[in-house]
Amino acid sequence: MYAEDPANDFLPDIGKLVRYVRPQGPGVRVDDGFEEGMDIPIYYDPMIAKLITHGKDREEAISRVLRAIREYVIVGCETTLPFCNYVLRHDAFTSGNFDTHFVKHYFTPAVLKEELSKEEQQAGLILSYLLQDQSNKNRKPVVSTSNGTERSAWKIRRS
Repeated sequence: MYAEDPANDFLPDIGKLVRYVRPQGPGVRVDDGFEEGMDIPIYYDPMIAKLITHGKDREEAISRVLRAIREYVIVGCETTLPFCNYVLRHDAFTSGNFDTHFVKHYFTPAVLKEELSKEEQQAGLILSYLLQDQSNKNRKPVVSTSNGTERSAWKIRRS
């Protein structure tokens, strides 16, 4: 998986990995050199990680890699994950009838902008809520006092 923007001719995309969560589970392996908080530099190959899956057959391995793509959380740069998801679901790939001209024959950036399924929309909303909820838990309520200093609202008694 690369820090590249498939909707913009696969140009490298740099930025800080604000959020980076690797997929896990049976038959899933991630080889990476980055962690949350690190910067993706412009000076090197934009590869973030190699995602490897295996299963008892091709179908199970494809199913596992699709699950792993759904589990990835990357915030801070564009990645090739949406493109990989598209390729792995495409009839040419699943049938094994493809070659090195896959992008030329089957891919346009517009395919990545197709409407998300209802389940994907719901999952996105739930993830947004959970991330926001976690962010709010880490915040301390603060109020300004009459002398201009800030204090925790939890410590101020109301009369």
